[in-house]
Amino acid sequence: MENQNPAPPLEKRIYDFCRYFVAFVIIAYGWAKIMGSQFTILDSELDKPLGEISGFWLTWHYFGFSPIYGNLIAFVQIVGGFLLLWRKTVLLAACVLFGIVGNIILIDIFYAVDLGALMMAGVLEGGLFIILNFHRHELLELFWARQNSVFPDVKNTSLFRAVRIFAIIWIILIPPSCTY
Repeated sequence: MENQNPAPPLEKRIYDFCRYFVAFVIIAYGWAKIMGSQFTILDSELDKPLGEISGFWLTWHYFGFSPIYGNLIAFVQIVGGFLLLWRKTVLLAACVLFGIVGNIILIDIFYAVDLGALMMAGVLEGGLFIILNFHRHELLELFWARQNSVFPDVKNTSLFRAVRIFAIIWIILIPPSCTY
């Protein structure tokens, strides 16, 4: 008798593992922010002179200073994690979370937050990269092949090209001269 439900291919199992693993961890980190175990400063750190505080505690204090910001990040992590659980929303969630986790990695590196946190963020980013890699054809279609599909047949006149070149030069040259 033949097996009616063959095992899914290895690629599908890897894809599903990455989805569920990243979803579980990212939701846990989101809830940790809401429950106060992230972005909370120890009183002993607040008593130190500013020059003696590590990058980790400065970063934690900075991000914890605004409860709205911390809750917003937590909300995006939790919603993004849940969106990874549904097939129709996994690509959207992976794109959003890839940027967020990438930013977390940069903060962990440049502010010397914690090696364990950096490693976990790297694992999460790797899982999101694997998910996005499975969707690479869809992403290439969206961001490259169908680029500017809203107005595909618009003919540019020489006046329009001249205005566009002037605008590009203006955008490049003016902002630096208007800053302090």
